[in-house]
Amino acid sequence: MLNQIRTADPGSYFFGVPANYEHRSALYLQIFNKFSFSHNDIILEFSSSDIAVHQVDARIHLVTADPMGGISGLSEIDVKMTTMGRRDEIQPLPWADNSFSTVLCVGIFNLVEDHSAGLAEIHRLLAPEGRLIIADQWFRKTGPMFASLMHKYNRNSDSRIYSPAWVSRLLKSSGFSLIEIHANGATNFLCSASKIQ
Repeated sequence: MLNQIRTADPGSYFFGVPANYEHRSALYLQIFNKFSFSHNDIILEFSSSDIAVHQVDARIHLVTADPMGGISGLSEIDVKMTTMGRRDEIQPLPWADNSFSTVLCVGIFNLVEDHSAGLAEIHRLLAPEGRLIIADQWFRKTGPMFASLMHKYNRNSDSRIYSPAWVSRLLKSSGFSLIEIHANGATNFLCSASKIQ
């Protein structure tokens, strides 16, 4: 059954670490270490494209259990290019409202020009009581050791750093609730939120 729904590259995911996405592997491991997933869950993921620069793709995955009992893995079912985050260019994705119980955002925040519009589309696709999980290398908590980096990556640069307060405010204004910030190392964090209707 699993082989029938995999894409042309059946080895695209190892258990817990996507083989083709080495630059994002740490973020995937952080997600799978912090959050539980059930075997055969269907997950919608937004992540950077491996083909086009500054492109966000939507990927549908099947959660697969590790036969050795370790971290679960993902088996890719489908990929769609998106207009996510492009100002004045948001086009709805081809899935119905409330289609997914779990949505992941992996390393996309500096690719998105209009975060509110992107989150509105995620909100539409997420089922009531559904879970949004966001992991990004630019999610950092402030602190004395981090002040120089916060100054370097300001709002006017191509890359910026996002604080827990900024991410929480954005999610609240986009209609998400039960927002939780999860510490991840000395300065990084992950975020989760729910869609409550």
